[in-house]
Amino acid sequence: MARRFEIIEGADNLNRIRDSWETLSAQNSQARYFHAYSWYRAFAKNLESKPDSLVCVLVYQDDNLEAIFPLQFRKYGFLGLALGVLQAPQHAHMNLHDIVLAEHQNHDGLLYELVQFLKKQKPYKCDAVKLGNVLENSATLKLLREDSRLSTTIFPSGHCDSVPALASEDLPKFVSRNLKGNLRKARSNLSKHESVEYLATRDPELLPDYLARFFDVEASGWKGENGSGTAIKLDDTLTGFYSDLAEGFGRDHKCEISLLKIDGQVAAGQFGLIVGQTMYLLKIGYAENCARCAPGNSLLAHTLDRLNAEGEITDVNLVSDTPWHRSWRPEQQQVYKCCVYSDRLTARLLLAYACVRQTAKRLYDDFKGRGQRAPQTS
Repeated sequence: MARRFEIIEGADNLNRIRDSWETLSAQNSQARYFHAYSWYRAFAKNLESKPDSLVCVLVYQDDNLEAIFPLQFRKYGFLGLALGVLQAPQHAHMNLHDIVLAEHQNHDGLLYELVQFLKKQKPYKCDAVKLGNVLENSATLKLLREDSRLSTTIFPSGHCDSVPALASEDLPKFVSRNLKGNLRKARSNLSKHESVEYLATRDPELLPDYLARFFDVEASGWKGENGSGTAIKLDDTLTGFYSDLAEGFGRDHKCEISLLKIDGQVAAGQFGLIVGQTMYLLKIGYAENCARCAPGNSLLAHTLDRLNAEGEITDVNLVSDTPWHRSWRPEQQQVYKCCVYSDRLTARLLLAYACVRQTAKRLYDDFKGRGQRAPQTS
């Protein structure tokens, strides 16, 4: 099995591999939103501060595309040394990663051969390939664990939560007692309003208007100008990113924006992408002046009920593991931060440092956990 590697450099050249990328991801039954060409194109166009640093490594078996590694090249200082690193795109809104992989090919030795190939590329002779935050059942993690020749670190870095698309009558049996009570109170408070509307669209013609209203409600609360200032609407690069996602995924009706309106006011909104039988809720927002109606939770509960009735989507992935998810009693999938190291001396030092740092973190977490569990004495 002979492999051939090709490097595509810079954001401007991404369009050259669009068709091949879309074909590869479409043929993989395990593909998720972060495998899609539209996802990385939106990142490259809007969020990447150094577009020329983007590198896509394409791997072929004979003339068949086997894999795409979407990466970016960075230089870092470490103990007075200069390190070269190829890494999965890094940004607060790019929290999950993976290799784009052909499903029905033999991938034995793929990562090892990638490292050997990069050693011969003078511009990209790097100390490490940081593969980002990957899911437990990802292609990346499977390849890392199967090849003992690789020098790697695989460290836990949180969870990815998901909830099933449940009918409203089944939801109380699934969620926490506290959330069940809050939803019951919210329904009672909503019934006192003259108008309550649940709206959702995947129509490409309607998405821009829905997106604008979603931006408004997401910026109306603590993320707005008077709060943390992290709302999408306040950052042109983020509005561009989510607008391009809506356009790119929306062409195939794979972007859904949901809104809850109370007496004409948008009280909550959700931005979701659909791949396979899963909807990925990337962002939510709600109006704090409607807090008595629990607009965010009310909209999510209605979305689950609607998706259950439609029968197309089986689960809603919440993408992260933020604390408010716990009341929904989600299924959690472990996320790992993964890295492959070369055989250079600087890479070995970096590997040793990463292992020591992780061990120290684990010991600290264990010590902190024991302290929290210690019995209180009077």
